[in-house]
Amino acid sequence: MGEADIFLTADDRLFRKAKQFQNILKIEVENPTIWLMNILQPEEENNETDGN
Repeated sequence: MGEADIFLTADDRLFRKAKQFQNILKIEVENPTIWLMNILQPEEENNETDGN
């Protein structure tokens, strides 16, 4: 059986409901746009400090 670390959904209603039950869910639920921005942000900060 497959396992996942995060469940990405653009469905606002599903997202809000999942956040209400975040403490009992065994998976992190995020909006894909916000999740991607958070993933890319540290890379951009590292590039700025490296002078690239």
